[in-house]
Amino acid sequence: YATSKVTLGVVKSGDYSQLTVKLNGQTADTGELNLTVGTNTIVVYSTSEYGTKGTEYTYTIVRAEADNGALLTELKINNELISGYSTTQTLEIKYGHDLDLINVVAKASETATITGDIGAISLTKGGTTLLTITVTAQDGVTKNVYKINVVCKEDINEITNITISDVDYTFNKDEVTKSFNVPYATSKVTLGVEKSGSYSQLTVKFNGQTADTGELNLKVGSNTIVVYSTSEYGTKGTEYTYTIERGIASSDAYLTDLQVNGATVDEFSSDGLNYTVRLEHSTTSVTITPTGCALSTVTGDTGVITLTPGGSKTLTIIVTAQDGITSKTYKINVYCKEDINEITDITISDVGYTFNKDEVTKLFNVSYATSKVTLGVVKSGDYS
Repeated sequence: YATSKVTLGVVKSGDYSQLTVKLNGQTADTGELNLTVGTNTIVVYSTSEYGTKGTEYTYTIVRAEADNGALLTELKINNELISGYSTTQTLEIKYGHDLDLINVVAKASETATITGDIGAISLTKGGTTLLTITVTAQDGVTKNVYKINVVCKEDINEITNITISDVDYTFNKDEVTKSFNVPYATSKVTLGVEKSGSYSQLTVKFNGQTADTGELNLKVGSNTIVVYSTSEYGTKGTEYTYTIERGIASSDAYLTDLQVNGATVDEFSSDGLNYTVRLEHSTTSVTITPTGCALSTVTGDTGVITLTPGGSKTLTIIVTAQDGITSKTYKINVYCKEDINEITDITISDVGYTFNKDEVTKLFNVSYATSKVTLGVVKSGDYS
């Protein structure tokens, strides 16, 4: 199989004869010929200038299939023969904490190739190093992967101190559960943890989720903090559980006052959510001043709002309660439009009519010769 090509050389007689070479039925040249696995046929002949075909020579080369062996036959670490390795599970080998270098020697069949973590391998003191060794068969397809965990770890997992801000607490290693109550205003606490073991791993869970020491944001209601340390080797230490009950927030999302240009809107009430304000036609801005309870947040169209003379605009004010959930939306429909719509005079020619504002209907009779009348109207209001 390792013979993937041959070199063909042909010497012919006749300066004008034509050489023909075929490899596996395809026209080829002399020189390197790439072999496929299995049967390869080389055909060689020469044709004279006159056109007469000479003797045809046929050569059959059978290239063997590649070896598919891809198994380790021997594995040594620091000259120690290792057993128990397989392609289906990871082998674990334990050494002392301070080991930081090993030498890995692996053997397989002569036709296979070994790659991966072989030779001098650096380790992390107190850690776990995964060695991966891949054996690839001669066929380039068949592969086996061997994995070895080299473990160098201590077994210390003690918590020596825990501090929690904003609660009255002193750590006691034998007190594994503790409960506290805090007001809603206490939205976070700071968690501090000290542990023994240079290589142990601290675990903090807050409300079931992995967290870190430092600031923890509290939700309303029950909050659970779980703390423990796991040794470098993997042994879990004492688990400490703390429950912090945070009080309920105010749900007040009402306005206590709503002012437009410094004056409370007409008929204001905390329950009233919709208001209409009429301003002069030429008004270009309005100042909105909403007031909510001390614990709520007011957002939206507040302060100085730009208006379009003769136009209208709906202003929205959102009040969100301390709980962050309850909210109310107040709306002010602002109109920059006058409200004048009076007719002050109407004239109709050829009928003898004098306008009377209280006379809303009137009947006239005219002769056939009167084929048209002229209507005149006078109104009040510049923008009606």
